[in-house]
Amino acid sequence: MRPARWEKLRNALFAVTGDIDALDVLEETRLAIPGGHRESVVRVRIGQGAFRRQLLRDQGERCAFTGPAPVTALEAAHLYSYAQSGEHHEYGGLLLRRDIHRLFDLGEIAVNPITDTLDIGAGLLAYPMYADLQGKPVAVPLRPGHRTWLSTHWRLHRTEP
Repeated sequence: MRPARWEKLRNALFAVTGDIDALDVLEETRLAIPGGHRESVVRVRIGQGAFRRQLLRDQGERCAFTGPAPVTALEAAHLYSYAQSGEHHEYGGLLLRRDIHRLFDLGEIAVNPITDTLDIGAGLLAYPMYADLQGKPVAVPLRPGHRTWLSTHWRLHRTEP
C-alpha cells in the first residue's frame, strides 16, 4: 500500500461530491495530533511505596517546604539521584508537593545548608506563589542525614554560601 497524496484525493472527492464542507472535516482529521497508546518496558523503583509511607509517618501530611498539604498532593522526594544509586537512604528524602518536587529536582528550589532556608531560583521569582518561599525556613525538622544530602544538592545547583 502506498501513501495517499492528499491534494489528489481531495480534488477527486470534491469532483464527485462537490461538498467542500465534508472535505474540511477530512482536512481537520488529517491535521489532528495523533493519540493512542504504545507499550513500553519501564523500570519500577522497588521500595518506593515503603519509602513514602515512612516519610508520611515521620512528617505527616506536610510538604517539607510549604507546610500542610493533602496526602494525595505529596510525593516522596529523594534528596539525591535515586536513578544513580538505586538505594533508599535513611533521611535521604522529604515529602514535597508535586510542583515543588519537580522544581527541587531541577535545582530551581534549593535549601541553604547554613540557614536551612529556601532559596528560590531567579526564574521563579516572577511567580508570587514561589517568590513568597524565598528565605522561608524548611517546614519540617531536618536530621543530620537530610542536611548532608541537601548540602550536596546545594553545591550541585548553587555556589557555596
